[in-house]
Amino acid sequence: MKNNMPTNKIKSRKETLTPKQKEVLFYLAQGYKNKEIAYKMGLSVSTIKLHLGGLYLRLNVNSRMAALITAQQQGLI
Repeated sequence: MKNNMPTNKIKSRKETLTPKQKEVLFYLAQGYKNKEIAYKMGLSVSTIKLHLGGLYLRLNVNSRMAALITAQQQGLI
C-alpha cells in the first residue's frame, strides 16, 4: 500500500517544534524544574506548562521522562 502524502510536505519532528518548545526541551534535558525554566525564559510557570503540553503532544508522550527519551531517540537533544 502506498502512502499518498507528498514527501516534501512532511516535516521532521524537530522542525515541528516551536522555538519555545525547543528551549523548554533544552532546559528539561538539563534537569530544570518548571519554576526554574520559567525564570530562565522570563515566562510564567503557567506558560511553561502550556509549552510542555504542546511538546508532549508533538512528541506523542505524556511525561517529562518520556519526552526526554523520545527527544533523544529522535536526535532532538
